[in-house]
Amino acid sequence: MISKAVILGGGGFLGTHLTNKLLLEGVDVVSIGRNPIVGRNSHIVADLFELDSLDILLKGADVCIHLVTSVVPSSAERGGYAELEKNLALAFRIAESCRKTNVCKLIFASSGGTVYGQDAMGANEECACKPIGLYGVQKLAIESTLRSCLRNTSCHLVNLRIGNPYGLGQEGKKAHGIIGHILNSIETGLPFSVWGDGSQVRDYIYISDVMDAFFQSILYSGEKDVFNIGTGIGVSTNELIGICQEVLGKKVSVIYEKHPEYDVNRVSLDIGNAQSELEWQPIVGLREGIGMYYREWLKKNYERK
Repeated sequence: MISKAVILGGGGFLGTHLTNKLLLEGVDVVSIGRNPIVGRNSHIVADLFELDSLDILLKGADVCIHLVTSVVPSSAERGGYAELEKNLALAFRIAESCRKTNVCKLIFASSGGTVYGQDAMGANEECACKPIGLYGVQKLAIESTLRSCLRNTSCHLVNLRIGNPYGLGQEGKKAHGIIGHILNSIETGLPFSVWGDGSQVRDYIYISDVMDAFFQSILYSGEKDVFNIGTGIGVSTNELIGICQEVLGKKVSVIYEKHPEYDVNRVSLDIGNAQSELEWQPIVGLREGIGMYYREWLKKNYERK
């Protein structure tokens, strides 16, 4: 069992949940991010893109978890090559520091929703990767960079190609989670904007299941280095809106807008490797997860008032 984990990007959606998960498991956690976090003493405020070396941050760590990115799918298209270069340079520095400080394992949060390309239903890790947007290109390039840098070292790399995670912490931010944005529209009465005709399919996975996958990846001692993390079930945007309305018992008005060229049509993930190798299984269904998310959101908003 590991004793210390360093989470790069610990202040974001995944990082906040992962910090809580590992602390509950008895792991000493140091998180690093750009913004201060009230009440978390083990959080270091730093812009990782501005650091020449991460050696001092990773010294003494058993595992490093790389969650940092400067872009989301839409901003990756605007940022172009400059953002790609920026994130690849950071990946190189992370790998080099892991090697020099004898970190045992590096886990990278990749993207199962973007790396496989168009109409990737039931995609497994052996499928050809044909990303159509720069976000997917970037994630795939980082996987390769880390793999190349850590080849013939004692640091074991695990790339988690995560589907579309959702849960508390995403509310109202469309670029970071469609379900939170739908719930926000339902609660505020504002219309929800859909890209395209709503037929796009995604593999939605509840945040606690994603955290379990990260933890199982930390424990993993096998040889494989890429795992899909999803449910294996594809749900269209129109179906998702209907499920949210059913769970909340409320309606939302929908506006259909132009479908961006970088947004894939359909994707769902084959999770067989994660099930057999990581001994991991998603347990929260979509309706259950949306209900849990909504109740937590209401509790959070109520406590603020």
